[in-house]
Amino acid sequence: MLFIQNCLEHLFNCTYEIIYFSELINPELIKLLFEDSKIPLQFNILYNCQFYFKNNCSCPNILNFVLNYLKVGNWLIIDFLKIWNLEDNLKILFNLLTKEGNKFKKVYCQSIGEPTIFKMIIKYIQTSKDLTNMVNSISFNDMRWPLNLNINAENVERRKVCYSNFNYYVNYKLSNNFNQNIKFYINYTEYSDGTMGSIEIKRNSL
Repeated sequence: MLFIQNCLEHLFNCTYEIIYFSELINPELIKLLFEDSKIPLQFNILYNCQFYFKNNCSCPNILNFVLNYLKVGNWLIIDFLKIWNLEDNLKILFNLLTKEGNKFKKVYCQSIGEPTIFKMIIKYIQTSKDLTNMVNSISFNDMRWPLNLNINAENVERRKVCYSNFNYYVNYKLSNNFNQNIKFYINYTEYSDGTMGSIEIKRNSL
């Protein structure tokens, strides 16, 4: 156990340009080994951190590991294809996207089956009185979600795309109800069956 602790301590003391996780370090083990430690337990990543799992993994373990032990300078990328019980833990993902902008500038989520998290974020953008801690850029990819254009969408643009696996590229703006100067840009690809294939939500620069 002491050997494992020393290895992890060395990892926490380093700064990384890019980290790729295909297996998860057990967060409960980290707690056990560093229960009385005063060193900062955080992987400091300058650019990108990617999670792509070959085997099934528990959603709360992954998201809690991300929240407690990572700080990423550019893209946090999570492929949810092999991550089970996301539907029961959407609140954790939602809090990561809306409350942890100081640790994660951009978050890229792949292979999420249902659009619930997207709807939660759109509602939050419109109704929240404090968006200061929200992640600046959120992307969803590799899904086919039903298309429902927000009734409050502003400056809607819809362009036909040729020679691509999708048919249209759509973008619009969305304002906060309490501060019309706070706007988000929503861009998505649209297929012929009326579903969305990839989405980007990006806050404007004031």
